[in-house]
Amino acid sequence: MTTRFRDPLRDLVALQDRMSRLFEESLHSQAPEEEVAGGGWTPGADIYEKEGDLVIALEVPGVQRGQVDIRLENNLLSVQGERQLPEGVQRRNFHRMERSYGRFSRNFTLPAGIDQEAIGATFEDGLLIIRVPKRAEAKPRQIDID
Repeated sequence: MTTRFRDPLRDLVALQDRMSRLFEESLHSQAPEEEVAGGGWTPGADIYEKEGDLVIALEVPGVQRGQVDIRLENNLLSVQGERQLPEGVQRRNFHRMERSYGRFSRNFTLPAGIDQEAIGATFEDGLLIIRVPKRAEAKPRQIDID
């Protein structure tokens, strides 16, 4: 039988992320006409570890590189941007608009032990992938038994 240990800090961060998302969604759901009019939207995000790095993947199809701003201040990673209507298309020409357009903003509190200078971002198939490397001393390592 495998023993699994829970990380209370990780659980707390996950709860904080879920609550932040819930509040963001509830604010947008109270004014759907504002969202359709370009009041904003919230891209979905996955956060996971890969090869010792923390990876944040945001769903931003239709958003161009120049329409995204990523900033880091005091371990708070802020991602802001805008998805614009297709060129030459006006709102009044839509029969149905199911995708959201306008400005978006997401904030992520990063854990201690990251390498702030090595953070990088790329676009891959409609996803904004932000890689947040851990410092070498923060990465787990195997300890051999003599």
